[in-house]
Order: sequence, then structure tokens, then C-alpha cells
Amino acid sequence: RECAKVPACVAYLENIKRRVNELWKPEQPLAQGRVVVRMRIDSSGTPTTIDTVRADSPDLARSCRTAIGYAEPFGLLPVSLAFLKGQDITMEFVYGKREPRS
Repeated sequence: RECAKVPACVAYLENIKRRVNELWKPEQPLAQGRVVVRMRIDSSGTPTTIDTVRADSPDLARSCRTAIGYAEPFGLLPVSLAFLKGQDITMEFVYGKREPRS
């Protein structure tokens, strides 16, 4: 199933982004930028793998993965989202200037 077509899935991933962004506070100043990660989560909402796909800098990637670690677990996967368990989930996180909400 495609997550973008399931409102509950979109909401679950938006909650992950919100939690990570709230906790993304690097120890050193970093320029704004983007990090794309691929992760798999288990039924408890805990990432079992987190890989950087692309990042504007290695420090930005490292600090994003740290924030993901602080934000986990993301909450139990609802039964309706069981299809996410163990699947690759690719997400983009933006540090610094936040994009306007649509």
C-alpha cells in the first residue's frame, strides 16, 4: 500500500516529523539544510534501521539521526498501518528555516 493514499499513514509520518523537528537541537551551530533518511520501524514505532540517503552535510545528517533517536519510539503502529512494519520509509527533514505550511 502507498502511505500517501492513507490519511492515517500521512498523519503518523507527520507526527514523526513534528517530534523530530521539536527535538532537533544540534550541540553546535549548523547551517540550514535538508536530510533524507530511510528507516524501518517495528510495531512499537521504534526504528530498527536508520540510513542517511542524502544530506547537505555530514554534521547535519548526524544531528538529524540523533534527533530521531531522541524522538523514538514514535508510537504504536495502529493495526490499519501494519503494512508499514519493516518497510522502507523515506522521509525528508529540514533544519533551520522551516518551509511554509500549505
